[in-house]
Amino acid sequence: MLAIGILGRSNISAKVIQQMEKKGLFHLIGIHGTNKPGKYYFFDQMNEFLGCSDAVIVTDLAWSDFGTISSLIKNSKHVYLENACLLS
Repeated sequence: MLAIGILGRSNISAKVIQQMEKKGLFHLIGIHGTNKPGKYYFFDQMNEFLGCSDAVIVTDLAWSDFGTISSLIKNSKHVYLENACLLS
């Protein structure tokens, strides 16, 4: 099972995350890049976030710059970029 981290202000509903976790598709380990992580662990440091994540969902355009995305790829992370149209 993949350990997933969310980078940015998550627009993914808690219901969707719970359904995917129930199906055993992944385990959400926490969030980096927001001050409101809800019930999930908040990572202060990007290095700690990367060390705990197998894959990263980028949910915020502020974190979709070339430097951030290339850093994720250089650290061998699976990356999913959330559709910008879905962000609020």
